[in-house]
Parts: sequence; structure tokens; C-alpha cells
Amino acid sequence: MRIIVGMAVAVLCVSSVGADPASILVRGGAAAPKVGEEHVRLVSETLTIDLYDSEAVVHADLLFRNEGPADECMMGFPQINHQRAATAAERNGYSPDLRDLEFVVDGDPFEVKLLPDASETYGGQACYDYEFEKWYVTPVPFTEGQERRVEISYRHPKGVTGNGGPDWFLYYLETGSRWKGGSVERIDVILNYGTVVERWCHHQTNYYTEGCTDDKEARRLTWTFEDYQGDPGTIRASWYPRELLVYVDGHAEPGATPARMESIGPLLDVGSRGERLGYELSGMPGTPDECTVACGDDRLSITNGKLVASLNGEPLALTRPPVGRNYAGAPAWTRWWVAGEDLKRAFGLEWDYNPETRKLVLKP
Repeated sequence: MRIIVGMAVAVLCVSSVGADPASILVRGGAAAPKVGEEHVRLVSETLTIDLYDSEAVVHADLLFRNEGPADECMMGFPQINHQRAATAAERNGYSPDLRDLEFVVDGDPFEVKLLPDASETYGGQACYDYEFEKWYVTPVPFTEGQERRVEISYRHPKGVTGNGGPDWFLYYLETGSRWKGGSVERIDVILNYGTVVERWCHHQTNYYTEGCTDDKEARRLTWTFEDYQGDPGTIRASWYPRELLVYVDGHAEPGATPARMESIGPLLDVGSRGERLGYELSGMPGTPDECTVACGDDRLSITNGKLVASLNGEPLALTRPPVGRNYAGAPAWTRWWVAGEDLKRAFGLEWDYNPETRKLVLKP
């Protein structure tokens, strides 16, 4: 089955795409999906996705069984980037890298390495019709006949479209069918859309993958697949987001997207809304990836996509990489998205959020 990445709406902006793990071949510091006989079987999977304004939080709970001799299995799952751009600037400031990645086997955390893809070199494209960008890999030992539970969790940007188009989420299940036997006994998929979705994108032919149940009271989509053999290859959903109401000192903030809610708290555009928060923004023409946010005597210097900043000249580890974006050919980034938690640590920002009313009150 050939999988086409993308949707027939507007222009797709960058997003990482999730996928089930696969058996991996590693040679020369690069990785590719293994082609050939496999003796480890994927027995079952429960996949849970939680949607937020600008990201999706993914947790996969998988049960594997070794049906061969004792061996070490190299497990990996791919990072697939919709926008084949080489630099952060070409990606309009977005990083496709997964965040807060955890790989746990039978309750014990395993170290994961990020390796470049070498599918074309080692034959991986013979069984997958889409391109991989990188692989997250780790060796998992099995004794003969052993069952092991693998849990993978991470955060990554959801998909967005230009020109007021819908948001979207895409996850590849097909990689999970490449284990021994070519089938999975049962896969349960749970997508919690909470208060993020205003309405599904019904003008799309497939605004979410068929065969699901929509629990409108719980605001949850669920799918169940038995004897899964790779069809459907993906789980997808497309929707128009519900507006986030933002207030500063009791006054409503006009305009689009002054803030977004993520799993770690609010994400604020200090470029277009910084003045209302009492911040002064100074970018440097010619070096658009660097910016300083000032509040009183405090100075927070940030770099696009970097997790280390400088607060009054001292290093500060951030909870989320800042994202700078350029509009209308400006010489420097004109909008900067910074985690509210980092602004709290730098300048003392506080906030209240009501998820039912989607009301965010910022307290500078």
C-alpha cells in the first residue's frame, strides 16, 4: 500500500509525525528499517494521543514477544518531517524534533540515540513508500520466549495549514505491522481532543480515519483494530481549533493567536503581545535567530530553537525551545513564541487557565 503524506488543503507547515517502532538495522552510525526475517512479534498496542493548541502528546504502550532464541533486538521509531527543509529558517522556525522523549522497557528507562536515516542504502524503501528523516533507536535484549512491555512517550508539534486552514494530526501505524507474522493481535487508539477542537474539518473527504467512535461527552475518538496487518496505514484527524480567550490585567487581548496552551502551560507570542505584558523586544538585523526580551532591569536573551538562554548574563535552561518567525520580509524575527513557564522564571509572570471556557488570564 502506498502512503501519501499530506492533505489537499493550502500549504502544509512543518510537523513531526509519529509512528510505531520497527526493527532496525544500524551500520556506520546510521539507521534503516530491517528487511527480512524477524522473530520478535508485536502482540498488542494501546496508543493514546492528547491534543493541545500547538502540540500533541503521544504515549504508546506495546507488548512484544520473542518467538526465537535469546537475542538483542534493535528497536527504533522514525521521525518523518512533512516539509523537507534543511534548516530551522527554512522550516519557518519550527523544529521537528520530538521533545520529552521517554523509552521505558518493563518499567526501566532505556537510553535512546538519534541516528540519521540510511533507508535507501540498506533497502528500507523496499518496504516503505515514504521518506524518513531520523531514527530514535535503542537495543532491547530478549531471552527465549520472553515478553517485554515497551512504553514510548513524547511531545511534538501538531500539523498546521496556511490561509486559515485546519489543524491536523497524523500517526503511522503501518510500521508496527512489520514485526514477526506481519500482524498485531489488537491495537487500541485513543485520541483525546478535549476543548481544542471547535469542529472537525468536514469538507475534507477523510477528516479523521474511518471506523472510529466519537464520544462527544468525553471528547474522545477511539479506534480498535484486531488482527491488524497494516491497513489503515495511518491514523489521522483534521479540525478547526477552538479560540483561546486571552486576558491581560482583566482586559481581553484582540487579534489572532496571542497565546497557545500546551501540556506544560501557555506558550506566548512576546513579539506581538510583549508590550502588553510589559516586555520590550529587541532583535538584531542580520542575526534573526537571536533576540532579547527585557522587563524592568531583567534581560532574557534567547536563540531560535535552543534550550539554553541567558538571564542577566547567566545561563538559563528553558522548558521549551523559543520559536522565532519572520513576516513580510522583516530583517529580524517579528514574532517570538516563548513558554510561559520560562517567562515566569525570568520575570515572575503568573496566569490562570480554565480549560472549559478556554480562558487564559495573564498576570504580569
